[in-house]
Amino acid sequence: MSANGDSYETPPDGFPTAPVAYECPECGQTIQAIPGPVARLLHCPACGNHFVIAAIDGSTDVPEEGAEAEKNERELEELDSLRMRHLVVTRRTAMRSRTYNILGAAACLTGAAKLVLMTVTEVRAAGWHLRQVSFVMFTLVALSPISFLLRRAAHWARESRGAKIPDPETPPDFTPLSDGSQHARNLEDLH
Repeated sequence: MSANGDSYETPPDGFPTAPVAYECPECGQTIQAIPGPVARLLHCPACGNHFVIAAIDGSTDVPEEGAEAEKNERELEELDSLRMRHLVVTRRTAMRSRTYNILGAAACLTGAAKLVLMTVTEVRAAGWHLRQVSFVMFTLVALSPISFLLRRAAHWARESRGAKIPDPETPPDFTPLSDGSQHARNLEDLH
């Protein structure tokens, strides 16, 4: 925490906290930069030359551009995997919801059938009274949600068959994601 109460991020152990002065081998211009976890090319604003600055561990092997393409390929594969997982979960949820709606409709139909049988038995035994009329009313109540539940089951059946994740029109933007190296580049840009 600074003296005025602002908080700032402390770099991990082994990372320099201040820029290091590098001299351009072409023109001798001094350039301030913070070494990162991997070696990289540094651009000299005076002569336009690019030269390698070593990583924190002293290595001077600059990652090839193919490594970036490989990383992008891995990210796309991971995105495809996540999309497939989402599609499977969506379909499974739709099938489960369809099953629950069908079971609900079957339970309502079974309850209504039982009430009809009870009404017929009671009417034969004692005639029409308040109890037998209430059985008829409960039968109607039991039958009322069946059409709604069957419509919902049909909806969920369509959902389970359809692909819900269309291919994106533009590729995803991974720039907000960072491995922390952007923090070092931002510090370099300040100088």
